[in-house]
Amino acid sequence: MSATLRERLVLERYGSSTYAKVFLPAGSLPLGKSVPVTVEVGGRRFKTRGWSFTSGAGVTLPLRIVRELGLHPGQMVDLTLVD
Repeated sequence: MSATLRERLVLERYGSSTYAKVFLPAGSLPLGKSVPVTVEVGGRRFKTRGWSFTSGAGVTLPLRIVRELGLHPGQMVDLTLVD
């Protein structure tokens, strides 16, 4: 699997933690609650976890990488699913 998608970056808070997420179209990842995936954003490649259901999919981005790349909530990002 290798696909580049342009999607919006979302920050979500759960308690005292903040997560950076990119929601993807359904079928972008294999079905599952915790799918290991390698992504590339802004020239940075890293392993992370994704999720996929029949209604949609998404990946969680490390907050430190989001900060290093200077990304902000609502920004459209080019995300490549490497594997």
